[in-house]
Amino acid sequence: MLKRTVLALTALVCVLTLSGCSALTAATNSQTVILTDDFTTAPELSAENSTASKSGGTAKSTGSKSRGGTKNKSSSQALKTQNPFGKAKTYTPKKVAQNLLLSGRATLVTGGAALDWDCASVTFKANCSGEILVTLSAQGGGIAYLRAFVNGKEISAGRIALTAENAKQVTLASNLPAGTHTVQLLRISGSEPPYITLTGITLNGSFLPPPTLPEDRIVFIGGTPFTGEAALLSNEAARAAGEDETPLRRVENRDSSKTFAYLTAKRLGLSYEIITRANTAFGISDFHKDTVHLTQLYGLSTRREGGQSYQVPGRVKYVVISGVNADFNLSLHKAEGKSAAKSFQKQQDFIRTMQEQYPGCKIIWCYGQRPLSSYYLSCIQQSVQLRGGQAGGVYLLKLSACERLERPGAETHQKLAQELYSFIQKLK
Repeated sequence: MLKRTVLALTALVCVLTLSGCSALTAATNSQTVILTDDFTTAPELSAENSTASKSGGTAKSTGSKSRGGTKNKSSSQALKTQNPFGKAKTYTPKKVAQNLLLSGRATLVTGGAALDWDCASVTFKANCSGEILVTLSAQGGGIAYLRAFVNGKEISAGRIALTAENAKQVTLASNLPAGTHTVQLLRISGSEPPYITLTGITLNGSFLPPPTLPEDRIVFIGGTPFTGEAALLSNEAARAAGEDETPLRRVENRDSSKTFAYLTAKRLGLSYEIITRANTAFGISDFHKDTVHLTQLYGLSTRREGGQSYQVPGRVKYVVISGVNADFNLSLHKAEGKSAAKSFQKQQDFIRTMQEQYPGCKIIWCYGQRPLSSYYLSCIQQSVQLRGGQAGGVYLLKLSACERLERPGAETHQKLAQELYSFIQKLK
């Protein structure tokens, strides 16, 4: 009898112990969904590993239960305490347009915010916690890249890659503490397709007034030097490529946020526009068969079909122009004299257009990334002088830091930025 009693008590203790351990384990596991003060960033979502993307980006907590079927109320209460904003919501750019800072010629279009140009950017601030997600789509062939920053730090996943076939929802941050957070999306892969559209922002909180832009602007218009081709390569790698331009042109080696155009604008503290198109001239048709030229592109709001005229309030203080290879290298043209004369006229026409479009601005025509024939250099000099020269606010600047690299690497862009910045400082 005594032996059976002891066995029964032992079994009861084991049951209670197992039940207690199960409840403790469940309570411990439930803590992983409680928002903490640690700021971490998350990689891109995929259909395989994210059910959150199908439900607006918020993972649901069902609460943990002990074997007795009782909810862990303390964990649920802790979650509510840490997340005062409730369930996450998805907002379209149009819905929160007044809370978005669009820069670099980013533009609202049907369906969202268009990021078509080099360094086009969307920035917003929110009082929120937990996750911040964005939904992105792409139009056109090829691949495009974005950089994303949360509170000034680039997300740990690195660049966001987009093609027309893989429009996606991306988690920019998770486990954010309740408070004010700033997010920036920045296009870095040139202004060729695919064109990127921000179609949705998902967060649990409320949007705040956006940061403000300086009223004065600097506008960069040109080709290869501003597109960031090879900007992720070292100068040694660029030289090693020799005549083989394939690695230099690869989009994965491009980053327009590392070009001297973007770096100069940021250092000057000015709003900016970077209007580029690789291998597109100012109007020479002998070599380039494309009928669209920089003289036409500069005035468009977007690169996609149906782009409207672009007008932004504020004063343009500086226009920096860099001709492209077809403008510079006359040996590429079959009829050198005819092409040079046509380009010569287009240069003057374009400078005149800038003077009329932006009265009082200073125009800086840069060269130096390729050797020039003495005849063509004289054409540029005459164009500058005929449009007023220094007395009329038109300048010619040889960028000596180019080191004769057509597509300079990152370290050369840093030198070019310092060179251009110093030159502009003297014009003030």
